[in-house]
Amino acid sequence: MVLPLLIILLLAQLWDSSTASIPYPAVPIALSGTLGTPAPSAQRPQEPEPQYSSSQFPSIDEVAAMQPAAAMAEYPTAPVSTSQAWAQEAAWRTPFQGDPLQNDSEEIPAPRDLQSFVVPQDPSMADTQPVPFSPPPPADSQYRLDQPLRDVSRWQLFRQRWGRHVGSDIGLGYERVMYAPLVLDTAISTSNIGIQMHADQGLKAPDRLEFLWAKAGRGPAPESKVDWIDTIFRTEFANPHGSVFSELSMRALNPEVNANTVGFGDMLVGAKATVYDGRCTKLATIFSTILNTGPMNRGLGTGHVSLEPGLLARHQWSDATFLHGQLKYRLPIAGSSGFAGDVLNTGFGVSTIWRENDQFALMPTFEMQTHTFLFGSQTLPNGTELRVDGITAVDLFPGMRLASSRSAMGLFEFGMAGGVTVADRDWFDTRIVADMRWVR
Repeated sequence: MVLPLLIILLLAQLWDSSTASIPYPAVPIALSGTLGTPAPSAQRPQEPEPQYSSSQFPSIDEVAAMQPAAAMAEYPTAPVSTSQAWAQEAAWRTPFQGDPLQNDSEEIPAPRDLQSFVVPQDPSMADTQPVPFSPPPPADSQYRLDQPLRDVSRWQLFRQRWGRHVGSDIGLGYERVMYAPLVLDTAISTSNIGIQMHADQGLKAPDRLEFLWAKAGRGPAPESKVDWIDTIFRTEFANPHGSVFSELSMRALNPEVNANTVGFGDMLVGAKATVYDGRCTKLATIFSTILNTGPMNRGLGTGHVSLEPGLLARHQWSDATFLHGQLKYRLPIAGSSGFAGDVLNTGFGVSTIWRENDQFALMPTFEMQTHTFLFGSQTLPNGTELRVDGITAVDLFPGMRLASSRSAMGLFEFGMAGGVTVADRDWFDTRIVADMRWVR
């Protein structure tokens, strides 16, 4: 991307230098009397133009005999043709050769109206009408001097201020695009504090492997369908080598069978450590512990501790595009025997820059996340336990993240993603993720 930009700048420089070095066309002048011929250095060498006779201009003897006032009145004030303007200018500026004037006290008068000498912009228009210095803008021009600024649409003003195309310069987007994913964890993070909301609908197996809440008997009664919202308060302290983070959630449930309820859910604490820091590829380990702080009888927690080690990866595809990947494995500790089980979580995502400048960036994202329930059970709405072995739920999340450095609290980011399940009819139907955070 840098090479085409350098080529464009080089061509622009060559164009400027070539246009700046175009000389004036040659205007040979033949004069009679003691004036002689113009000096070779005074001629403008290039394409010759028609010769002009001395009858078009006063001779040197006539000029010497004139009074100053009469000499000034001899030259017209109205604009003349371009060829005549060049000839007159060359006549007055050409050094004299041959015999000097007999009266050295007399000075050759200059033309009275210098504004009438109009230099053309195109030498091919030498014998046409003079070209004005400042041509008026075209009638269909978008920006005119006689057009008020309020006639420009707000969208045009917005694009002028915020709509710089990617690649024109390095702005905020290039600094934050690698941290843009909303669902996946990134290999290297920055210190931040924020709030994330998950709004999920249509879950038909909430106690599957005790991944979200405890089995019937320890937790709520068998459920046919439940919608819920998790509001997660997240804090992370990071440096280039790793980070520590914590998440405290508040859960609001809307089941079909059980009563609605709201309260604090389970708490998560964890850490990341960089294991490979290459020029384009980063690898990091992540280890999380889920603490059973939520009441399991109300469906706000799983009722047991879980450990979740994992591996995170990030690769720079280009200056404006990054690829992300994750692999996690959750192990329940002291869960319901024969019911709770292990869950394998994988993910892949891409983030890029759409619009950005020094204070603003819009970064589209696309993420795919899978949950593979390796072994365990779930409860059907009629109370029957169903064995689960190797069922995989696939979620797709297209989204967008906005970053702005104009916040009073520092760098502010907000993002949203909408998810849909494509491989498991008992998992969530739709999912919405909204993330808001302030970055140090």
